[in-house]
Amino acid sequence: MLFKSLSEAQSVAVSLVKEELNRIHKRYNLYDKEHLVMSLEHSTFEIMLSNFKELQDIFKHNVLEINNGYTFEHSVKVATMAVFVAIFMGLTKDEIDGICKGCLLHDYGKMFLDYEVIHKNTTLNENDILHLRKHCMMGFNYFINNPDIPIVSKQIILNHHENLDGTGYPRGLTIKSLNFSTQLCSLCDVYDALASDRPYRSAVPSSSAVTMMKKEIGVKFDKSMFLIIMRILCLD
Repeated sequence: MLFKSLSEAQSVAVSLVKEELNRIHKRYNLYDKEHLVMSLEHSTFEIMLSNFKELQDIFKHNVLEINNGYTFEHSVKVATMAVFVAIFMGLTKDEIDGICKGCLLHDYGKMFLDYEVIHKNTTLNENDILHLRKHCMMGFNYFINNPDIPIVSKQIILNHHENLDGTGYPRGLTIKSLNFSTQLCSLCDVYDALASDRPYRSAVPSSSAVTMMKKEIGVKFDKSMFLIIMRILCLD
């Protein structure tokens, strides 16, 4: 998807937030928990819209210069899920805003990467993967001196591909160095990436995505956190 204007991008973002919240709502209905979701949906929508407006100058460059519709849409969906969880868990407004901004910007570094690699429609080779892995540090370096981006957001941008056991990137951190906000973004990031169509593969069903993610417990995901977040999103 190519955006012709920031207003068009914002319109798409609003639609994506509503669609993601509707998916969550339907899952809650299946579990007879509809009464729990109504106020959470409203709060999530308001926070998403507020933070998107605060970041509109940044998104103007993101969506209009690189025209990477997938990355933009993916980031909005990841942020929507993460904000919903954060509100459900009773985090403070500042904490939720930090998570929201971090998730919206977690893949921003990809705008500095090779367009052909980002849009490659075949399986990525080793060099492609190494190139893509630069986006965490590039995004962090871009925002490091920006006073309008909270510290927790910058940590999410830098660390969302780190693993609990030190096998992630870019710095090989372990669970002791990974805060809740980063792990929340990482979990939502992986789920949406699996459950969405990519240039080089089709989406997998939601249940299959969760099954695949369970295999990463202890490596990428903390077991207790994984189970709690999956339950809040009605994906368990």
